[in-house]
Amino acid sequence: MSDASATPQAGRADEPNLYGVVDPARAEALRFLLPLTGTSASCLYEEPLAPAVKAVCPHLVSLNHEPTLRSLWFNQGWGDSWGVLLGSRLEAQALRRRLRHFTLARLPDGEGPMLFRFWDPRVMRVYLPSCDGEELAPWFIGIDWWAAETAAGDGSLQYTLGADGLSALARGRPS
Repeated sequence: MSDASATPQAGRADEPNLYGVVDPARAEALRFLLPLTGTSASCLYEEPLAPAVKAVCPHLVSLNHEPTLRSLWFNQGWGDSWGVLLGSRLEAQALRRRLRHFTLARLPDGEGPMLFRFWDPRVMRVYLPSCDGEELAPWFIGIDWWAAETAAGDGSLQYTLGADGLSALARGRPS
């Protein structure tokens, strides 16, 4: 990306691939577009699922290979909590398996497991900064960074994990 404040765009050999975890329950446009993506979108839930359920389940999408979806999300859906971005060098199926581990969680009192909507940027913005190092480490195995839209929807927060812990860098709106 030409704007240094924007969310990193993957694609060069030295950068991770750009993925999104999108929530078709948030937008009819996603429910229409995801079936057209073929193999570049995969449901995070174990199949078989009823078609009506699958249509609203979170999907991992390789945004390097889906310019139409990417454009729709970044130009029309940004600010409406359609999902989160991440950079990873993992192949899509390996990343899907990795992300599936995060779909269920236990509450602090041990109750659960409960559905954990980590793909919702409103959840991600609160959850990641609340974690300690031990809780954060699994989120960055095979994942270079996470990004969520800001509360106002006018930019993004990019999260990375380094020796000093979690960093959150404010960036512009992705393009």
